[in-house]
Order: sequence, then C-alpha cells, then structure tokens
Amino acid sequence: MLNKSTVLLATCVSFSAMAGDGGNAPLYSQDKSGQRFVNDVKSHISTIQIQMSVLELELSKLNEALAEKQISIDYINRENASRYFYVEKGSFKAQLAQFADQLQIKTIRWAGVPSCIDWTLDSIYKIDVSNTTDAIDEFLDGMPLTYEFFSRDNSLNLTSTVIIEGCPNAK
Repeated sequence: MLNKSTVLLATCVSFSAMAGDGGNAPLYSQDKSGQRFVNDVKSHISTIQIQMSVLELELSKLNEALAEKQISIDYINRENASRYFYVEKGSFKAQLAQFADQLQIKTIRWAGVPSCIDWTLDSIYKIDVSNTTDAIDEFLDGMPLTYEFFSRDNSLNLTSTVIIEGCPNAK
C-alpha cells in the first residue's frame, strides 16, 4: 500500500507532466515564476488530503465494525465450546474421557468391559451437554453399555449389556 508521501509525490509528477489547452505548449509555459504551478499542485494536494481523510475515516469505521463482529464470533465460539461436545471419528474410550472432563465427571467405573476393549466411532456429531443425563444418553446411544450417573460425586458407572471376552494377551 502506498504511504501519504508516495501518493503526494506521484501526484506532483503526474500533475507537472500534464499537457496544455490543446496547443503544443505545456500547460505552464507562460508561468515564468512557477507560482501558478505551485498553487495548482497545492490545491490538488489539498483535494487528495481531503479524500485520504475521508478514506481513513471509512477505514476506521470498518475496523470498528470488524472488531465488534469478531467479539460476537468469539463469544459464540466460547458458548459453543462449553455447551456442545463434538464427537469425532476414532476411539470411544479416548473421547469418553474428554466428554467426562467437559461434564466434570470425576470418575468412570467399568463393569464387564475388559480394559483392552474399545470401540471405534465412525461418525461426527455434536452433543448438547447442558443436561448431563441427556448428554450421556446421547453419547452412549447405540453402544452395548448401560450407565448409572451419581451426581453426589459426579461419577459414572458403565456396564456392558453383552458378554465381552477378556483380552487375548491378558494374564
């Protein structure tokens, strides 16, 4: 972007190279002392400075509007981050730990599920975590698990609804 002095210098150069009134003589050929040229350039510079002031004011207004919009976007992003849990493809157990952290569940107890067992989630979705039991219901939907949530200590007991064999290499 050009700075003010570059714009003014370019204006002076272009202004001095302008042709006259259709004759062969340059515009300022009769201006022996150069005063007319100086006055015209000063007038042109003044016009450019006014235009630049208007543009700077407009730029200031746009920056202010942009800052206000960014504040709104940041607020929405913060609210979404605390209100929703975003399930991604991958390990059920890894995401269960993140899900529990967001719900402030302190302990997860497993019953009938060997430690080596994990499930792979194959879809992406979001869960509203504003209601803990509804969120747990939605997160566990379709999994072979039932749960008990204890609000007194923010713990979660997960129990398998099917018989799962132990780990093949477990001793």
